[in-house]
Amino acid sequence: MTIKAIPTPGKSLINADDHTLIMIDFQSQMAFATKSISAELLRNNAALVANAAAGFNVSTILTTVAVDAAEERFAGLASGINTAVSRTAGVLAVAIFGLIAFAAGMDPGVRGATGATFLHAFRVVMLTASALSVASALIAATLLPRSHTI
Repeated sequence: MTIKAIPTPGKSLINADDHTLIMIDFQSQMAFATKSISAELLRNNAALVANAAAGFNVSTILTTVAVDAAEERFAGLASGINTAVSRTAGVLAVAIFGLIAFAAGMDPGVRGATGATFLHAFRVVMLTASALSVASALIAATLLPRSHTI
């Protein structure tokens, strides 16, 4: 008795219409902390994944667009601006989330604050951060053009 396998596509396969590849911080200067593979292999792997996504017409979001889009002579300036904006956003986020935690009832000046007070404020901050992340993803998905060029 011979068994013959007949491939049939699944009903819910991944397709380019409802998926996006997000590649975060694949800049060369970010590879210094990676010890499991060489920086060159890391860059090559990222390029392979991005090119594979482009081959399947999957939209790709890169966090290094500002640096990569700059002319070669402005690459250093673009990298510096990208880093400055990133660090400034980090400082502002810590300050703003601190204000949100304070508004949620966590007063750093009060000694003996209960764990429940801290936990409530932490939950409020994390829910706010999650809501902002989802909102920015929806805005990006809505407003950014679907470009498949790498």
